[in-house]
Order: sequence, then C-alpha cells, then structure tokens
Amino acid sequence: IRFVVIGEGVRRKWLKSRIQVANIDNIELLPFQHNSYSLAEIQSSGDVHFVSLKTVCTGWAVPSKSYTALASGRPIIFQGSEQSEIARMLRECEVGFFVPEGDVSVLVTSILDLYNNAKLRAKLGVNARQLALERYNQNFIVKQYLDILFSRQIASPVTPTVNVEI
Repeated sequence: IRFVVIGEGVRRKWLKSRIQVANIDNIELLPFQHNSYSLAEIQSSGDVHFVSLKTVCTGWAVPSKSYTALASGRPIIFQGSEQSEIARMLRECEVGFFVPEGDVSVLVTSILDLYNNAKLRAKLGVNARQLALERYNQNFIVKQYLDILFSRQIASPVTPTVNVEI
C-alpha cells in the first residue's frame, strides 16, 4: 500500500518530519501539481481518496475535495464526525467508509478492506461517479442555489434558464 499526499497544507512540515523520524517508506509527499497535471488526472491517479475534517468544524465546513473525489469515480475514506455532511453522504449513497475521528483501528480496517477487495472498490467508485453526475453537477447545484434565493425572495421571481456546459 502506498500513500501519496499532494499539496502544501499547513501540516506538511509536521507530516514530513513524522515520516522521516519513523522512517516510513510508503508515504510520498508531492507539491501541488497544478502546472504539471489537470485536476482530473491528479484525482483519478489514486485508487481511494482520504478526506478528513476535525469534529469541531462540523456544520461550519465541508471539504471540497470530497466532490472532486466523487467525480473521479473513486471511493472515499472520511475521518471526522458522524454528523457531518460527508459522513451522511457515505451512509446514504455507499461511496466509501466513515471513520470516527481518531479511531486508528477503523481507519486501518477501511484501508485494508478497500485494498483487498477490488470489486468493492469498483462498486463504491461507480456509486461515487454516479452521485457526482446526478447530485453534484453544476446545473443541479445552480438550480438548488436559485431555488433557495427565490424561496426567500432574495432574488427576482423570474425563472432563469440554467444551462452550464461541463
């Protein structure tokens, strides 16, 4: 099993130090790849996506990388609060595994289950892609947004035509 972490996040230095101190050889840290590859190429290069959100952020934030992971047709392992939007999506749509924050044994089990079961990985990946196409496409999201605006009479009641090419 190989883990690839892409980006320049605030915990990168900490993670790099932990990898070196523990002499871990199956985690690769890469800089942000925006000049080398498209987002689609990056997102589809892995077999599984890991997404995390601290429990205290539940209700205040949703990791946007969850939606690009769905679009790539890959399963998600999400670590955070069971009350979060991503955990709810995993339960309802069968697109990956939920791991309670800090529960290392459930995390390891989730990784191994997906590693050892190609059919499960494929099924969850197909579900993920389908969910992205049906519920998180640009036309659908814009329509929901406009429905909210109109229902609160924040915007004009004129029904706009929404047609966004993806």
